Amino acid sequence: MADFNNLRRRAENEIKRISSAGLEDLSVQDKDQLIEELRIHQVELEIQNQQLRWAQQQLEVSREQYIALYDAAPVGYFTLNPSGLILAANLTGAAQLGRARPALLNQRFANYVVQADRDIFYLHLRRCTTSQTRHTCELQLITRDKSPFEAHLESTPVVDERWGSPQIRTAVIDITAQKQMGAELEEHRYHLERLVAARTTELNQVNKRLQAEICEHTHTEAILEESKNRLEQTLAELNVAQEQVVRQERLAAVGQLAAGIAHDFNNILTAIIGYAEILDLRAENLSSTDRKHINIIIKQGERAAHLIRQILDFSRKSIRQPRSLDLGDFLQNTHIFLQRIIPETIRLRLQIGSDPFLIKADPTQLQQLLTNLAVNARDVMPEGGLIEFRLSSFSLEVGEPPPCPYLPPGKWVCLAVSDTGRGIPTEILPRIFEPFFTTKDVGQGTGLGLAQVYGIVKQHEGFIDVESQVGAGTTFTVYFPSSPVTTTRSVPLIVPKLPQGQGGVVLVVEDEPVVLEVVTTLLESLNYQVLSAANGQEALRIYRANQARIAVVLTDLVMPELDGVGLLRALQAEYPAVKVIFMSGYPKREPVVEMLAHADIGWVQKPPGLMSLAEALHRALH
Repeated sequence: MADFNNLRRRAENEIKRISSAGLEDLSVQDKDQLIEELRIHQVELEIQNQQLRWAQQQLEVSREQYIALYDAAPVGYFTLNPSGLILAANLTGAAQLGRARPALLNQRFANYVVQADRDIFYLHLRRCTTSQTRHTCELQLITRDKSPFEAHLESTPVVDERWGSPQIRTAVIDITAQKQMGAELEEHRYHLERLVAARTTELNQVNKRLQAEICEHTHTEAILEESKNRLEQTLAELNVAQEQVVRQERLAAVGQLAAGIAHDFNNILTAIIGYAEILDLRAENLSSTDRKHINIIIKQGERAAHLIRQILDFSRKSIRQPRSLDLGDFLQNTHIFLQRIIPETIRLRLQIGSDPFLIKADPTQLQQLLTNLAVNARDVMPEGGLIEFRLSSFSLEVGEPPPCPYLPPGKWVCLAVSDTGRGIPTEILPRIFEPFFTTKDVGQGTGLGLAQVYGIVKQHEGFIDVESQVGAGTTFTVYFPSSPVTTTRSVPLIVPKLPQGQGGVVLVVEDEPVVLEVVTTLLESLNYQVLSAANGQEALRIYRANQARIAVVLTDLVMPELDGVGLLRALQAEYPAVKVIFMSGYPKREPVVEMLAHADIGWVQKPPGLMSLAEALHRALH
């Protein structure tokens, strides 16, 4: 800008000099020199113009980058006026409140604060405005569908640079998971404090009894030794309880971290496995080596997807579809499957009574639990042995000592899985349920099998205990709450053929372009016609225009503008008979779990394979 001003002054001076001298008084040489200087001035002005255009382009790029970062931020950002009206919001903030961004503008932010916390919000707003400094608070916000969530607000007062008006910029962070984890930790501390208090009372009673016995009896040494042993036993129990609480806290923290990557990773696996299956469908034009490589890609992708499911089961974030079933009947059917993966050198034995063993469980997770325990037992018996499954039931009355720490009174179904393997060393026993902990050689195991078992048991509100002796085998004991609901007998698992479509129309809703393309191609290979939408709002428009043709809606859950839950509710409000299948790897909202448990809604786990898509659509349409 300084060079431009200098150039302008030079041009003005030349014009003044020419005007005062007159062109007719200039010689030819002076005129040529003047023309040359004007040409140079013109070139310099053009350079300055180019520099200004380049600076403007850079400014526009920076502006676009800022907008992209602003909208993709992991926290919600809102700009409010001093009265609390919403002047601006990023996409994350709009998604948090379950509204499209334009619908939020000029709305009162307090409308999205639960009634009981609005005084907290207005006080927070007033402090920010009067003190002109940053303030924070915690309160509950509600989404458009009235679902509450815990939020942390950080507000900073600013002045709008264009108009000079005061504004408040507020960052909204969803802390629901942190609050839930804090509540769990508080519950663990409460149980530990109760245990310490009980043991302290017992110690006081022992001491009082000891004093009385010392006065009454002459066998002082025997009495002291007994008291010492009781004290040591009590201290040992306290240490075990404290270690268990610490271990549970550590497992909860690791699970929360691991589950956070599941959604994005499953989208990536969907593309990898999906394209590989598409190539496999067209493998007749490929060489045998290429077909072999495609099968390797599919198998390795499925292994990665299995690892993600193990992580979600361990962290208690996987989707469950529980139903009432007879565990004895289920174990009989699963026994047939287990015989295929257990070598002939190992015998399988069942001990099941004639009484029904009714529980409420997810059959898929239950089969995974039994498989993991059987495979774990198989791996510690390379030279053969015995795996035994035992079922029993019992009632634990108030005041009775529980067979497993923290097992509350009630009716329980007990499943014990024993092996005759080499046993687990005492120093390793406390760590066996930790994720990624394994004593196997590299490449022989991931260390997630027992961690997955632990997560599945906890999801079913059960308890698990283990007893082991080196050289004498190990017994895992699982306690499930007994269900009073009657149930139908389960049938053996049968692998169906690939069900084909009849040319019906499927509306696929997915915001990831690669995933949308893969799912579309897979459905077309199954003889379905496909309409596609990138978000819930677009899907609504397409469904309204093609409602008579569309047989079923296959939708992702996590999407901008309008997510899968919002789309389902909007469709059901207009078309109660609409058929919807959810497709996701990690639903982060509790309403999804409730809807799957109490409504007739289909579910496909990401990454969706060709078979899982075919079965889900077949079930929905028939």
